[in-house]
Amino acid sequence: MTNTTNNYGTTVVEFFKHNEAELQELISKKKDRYSKDSEGLFHKGMAANVDWVRQVPLEMALMELQHVLKDGFTIIKVVNEPLYLKAILRKPDNIIVAELPKLIELAQVEYDQARYEKNVAETARQISITVERKARDAAVAAAKAEAKRQTSDEQKALADLLRAYAKPTDIEAESLEVTA
Repeated sequence: MTNTTNNYGTTVVEFFKHNEAELQELISKKKDRYSKDSEGLFHKGMAANVDWVRQVPLEMALMELQHVLKDGFTIIKVVNEPLYLKAILRKPDNIIVAELPKLIELAQVEYDQARYEKNVAETARQISITVERKARDAAVAAAKAEAKRQTSDEQKALADLLRAYAKPTDIEAESLEVTA
């Protein structure tokens, strides 16, 4: 599966290719969570169960619950306190079957986005490694050039000193005596 909404090949390198096994593992986790979670005030996402809460006398809450049960919901758990009834209801199978393809699609989008973010981070990391390596190589080359220049300068200075302080040869000594 190729994602065309991301900038692979232009600004991001696809280091981490699509892995069907990872995608199927994520889908499996999403399905498990879908079956265990319940939709409620604090739930972010889809779930096979619904938190049904009424803060009315028990008789009124049971009448309302009866209408919901006619729609195909089944009771999983009930908590009852004075003026409070909470039931966890399982959605009818036809609703669950209709929601599963959407759940799989959301898992695929999440997988593609996570993989893209991983590739963005790896691209940035690889760029910084390359830039640092090139800077290090340039510094090494500059140091070598400086050392070579310094060695060359030292060799020239040594040659000048040797010429200036060298013992005069016999011919040079005779010519110095004649002119003196």
